[in-house]
Amino acid sequence: YESFFAGCIPLILSDRYVLPFQDLIDWPSLSIRWPQDAVSLEMYIYVKDLVQNRRELLETMKKRVDAHACWFNFYVFDGPCSPYKAILHDLEKRSANLPRYLHPGHW
Repeated sequence: YESFFAGCIPLILSDRYVLPFQDLIDWPSLSIRWPQDAVSLEMYIYVKDLVQNRRELLETMKKRVDAHACWFNFYVFDGPCSPYKAILHDLEKRSANLPRYLHPGHW
């Protein structure tokens, strides 16, 4: 999440890391995910090519990072997005998937 606060495009180097708020954030459009076992000179060349030759794509990704940074700003309670709204969204989704009992008020 530090990359959002630094205004950088996240470079995710974990195959198993589950990204937060996947229903609310289109991660592939604002981050680069690289296989953790493939970290090599090839990754450096890819990022360098992105910076030098695909500036428009990079700028679009940067704008998306800036637009979605509010999902990680714990000092904002109101507005179109906040981490509190995202957490409530996830809890509501989990609650909807819980099993329903025949007699909810009785065990």
